Amino acid sequence: MSLDPSSFFKNELLRPIGANIGPGVILTTAYWNVLRNASIKMDNILSANNETLEIIIFSVISLLVGALIENLGSLFEVHIIENWVLKNDKGIHEENWYNYLRLRNSEELIGHKYLRGILTRYKIELSLIPTIIFLIPAFLFFDHFSMRSFVISGIFLFPLAYCIWEAIGSQKVLRKIRLELLKGPLR
Repeated sequence: MSLDPSSFFKNELLRPIGANIGPGVILTTAYWNVLRNASIKMDNILSANNETLEIIIFSVISLLVGALIENLGSLFEVHIIENWVLKNDKGIHEENWYNYLRLRNSEELIGHKYLRGILTRYKIELSLIPTIIFLIPAFLFFDHFSMRSFVISGIFLFPLAYCIWEAIGSQKVLRKIRLELLKGPLR
């Protein structure tokens, strides 16, 4: 058994890092610094507390921003690129897409790999929902139910709603793909 250095780039871990985490961290870092420099109150809130609070807030926001960026890219693909490229398609592209997912690639259907990618995103969305739910009381207790703790906790209601909305959308996509894959491979 030899070590193949290129195996990292074939690993399914690279996609979420490249599509979600990387862009989320980059964009969040830029605006995080702008926000801290522009708002003395924000800097005071973060400085008054320990680094753990800042790391938690930054991490959750980075994951959410990354998921949002990936979804914006997907929306751009579906509503702009595909509409422009497939202007006179009349539904052939969608039929071809689902037929493509049912093709066999060496050992498995192509759709299975696609399904795993969507499932990974879905699991991240599902894990962020209870994470945010449990973070809210932590922030309230952290600062003894001060107005500042209510503001910080309230801010997390928007990401919570977004994660729930995205999880519902991912579930719909997963259901559709599973139904297509149940039709079996194309012969």
